[in-house]
Amino acid sequence: MYIYKHTRYFIHYIYKLGIKMIADKKRLALIDFYLTYTGRFNRKYICNHYGVGTVTASRDLNKYVELYPENLDYDVKQRAYITNTASFKTRYQHNDNNALNFLTTGKWQETIEHTVASIGQVSPVLGSNLVNGVVSSITRAINQLTTISISYASRVSGQTERSIAPHSVFEVSKHWYVRAFDYHEYEFRTFKMSRITTSASHSSMVKNEERKEADLQWGDIILLTIAPKSNLAHKAPILFDLGLHDKPVINLNMNVSIAAIWLPEMQIDYSKEGNKENRTHPLRLLNRHEIVLVDGLEYLFN
Repeated sequence: MYIYKHTRYFIHYIYKLGIKMIADKKRLALIDFYLTYTGRFNRKYICNHYGVGTVTASRDLNKYVELYPENLDYDVKQRAYITNTASFKTRYQHNDNNALNFLTTGKWQETIEHTVASIGQVSPVLGSNLVNGVVSSITRAINQLTTISISYASRVSGQTERSIAPHSVFEVSKHWYVRAFDYHEYEFRTFKMSRITTSASHSSMVKNEERKEADLQWGDIILLTIAPKSNLAHKAPILFDLGLHDKPVINLNMNVSIAAIWLPEMQIDYSKEGNKENRTHPLRLLNRHEIVLVDGLEYLFN
């Protein structure tokens, strides 16, 4: 009985120790995540994510500094640790798509083991993975207001080398895009992240006229009125797909930069006659006449 009792306590102790080690590793990975994607870390981030106190957060931060001192420096002015770009190396495995989702929506995602049987499979998705290091260099530049150099594969001009000042990222139809000031064309442009093959960070700061606040197409919000085509044999399924159980149309407010990508990606019929094939373009842009001359959308209507 004595041996059984102490064996049970020992197993329970090992179990709790394992849980603690997993939790500690997650918090260390969180520090690495912020340094990788934002270039900045403060202990309050651990507190906010995992609900621990400042003592635990400080202990985790000290542990990370002890393990990877070359990864970060303390910035007195910012009162935070910042990434040492000269020697930084990501020490934990991170998912670029999860990082982009968190940085755009605030929704944190962690992989957990199934507690019940799987009920399905994920369908294949065409497209390549984002090139390693590209996303983090973009997101760090956005947070630090610095520029980066990239190699970009354009459908018009082919492979080009250019410097950009990224200010925002967004997703359309499972593809990520970055909005940036392009020093090659000296104007704001949208780049598809999957076409960025290399990237390198710079220390040069972005000027006021190259920042998000100066990007008129990003700040210009337009209304898109979308509805099923009038000549569809059965409109109800399309209305249900849009969540329109009691409305004939859907009105969406969207900035011009995103609308320029969203309209063709969603296969909206924005032609003047509205005569694109119904099977592939069952929806029509009803207020085409209101946005046909908007700067940034002209190429769609030419």
